[in-house]
Amino acid sequence: MAYRSRSVRAMTATVGLLLLGSTATAQAATGHTAARGVSATASSDWAGYAAHSTTYTSVTATWAEPVPSCGSANSTVAFWVGLDGYSDDTLEQVGTEADCVGGTAAQYAWYEVYPAAAVEVGKTVAVGDVMTATVTATAADSFTLTVKNATRGWTFTTTKVAAGAARSSAEVVLQAPSAAGAKAGTVSFSDARVNGGTLAASDPTGINIGTGAGPHCGAISTAGTAFTCTW
Repeated sequence: MAYRSRSVRAMTATVGLLLLGSTATAQAATGHTAARGVSATASSDWAGYAAHSTTYTSVTATWAEPVPSCGSANSTVAFWVGLDGYSDDTLEQVGTEADCVGGTAAQYAWYEVYPAAAVEVGKTVAVGDVMTATVTATAADSFTLTVKNATRGWTFTTTKVAAGAARSSAEVVLQAPSAAGAKAGTVSFSDARVNGGTLAASDPTGINIGTGAGPHCGAISTAGTAFTCTW
């Protein structure tokens, strides 16, 4: 099953964007154990869970903004939820990102409705902030993207049109290149829901489930709404 990574980019210490992006193709997993009967695939930079068996109208998850450990290379790691992108050429996603530039991390929120460029949300994000990201399809081609910082008391919401969106998948994802400079981090997703039900109830495919090089995630919790990833 092919899927596409859209939003991984790093910012300079002042303004502007560094050229950093990728398109990944999932292959049948080898050496990864699917948790609790969940099917699994492997990716160079995605880790998490993707539901892709019906039409999707909403996806949401919460996490505490983690501490990135920056190496010497400029790099980035992103935490996001999205609709589409697993097996089609559209993707509506929103989340946060930590960019390592010159050994220093900068963190911020963003959204992207491909093929339009990603847009940074001009709100403060810092280590430990409790973030909730949600994508909701309000019509066939209309999507509301929301990111909330419960710690700092702000919410950003925008509604965008994605012509021809299939709404064929819903994802909760940690995205980081396997050779990223933003190393040795851990993020725990909670209250992860798809179409109003638990993430587990959506019968998702696990992406990089287990251990190994690059980003990886653990099993979904017994309650069906939480899992932890490392990179």
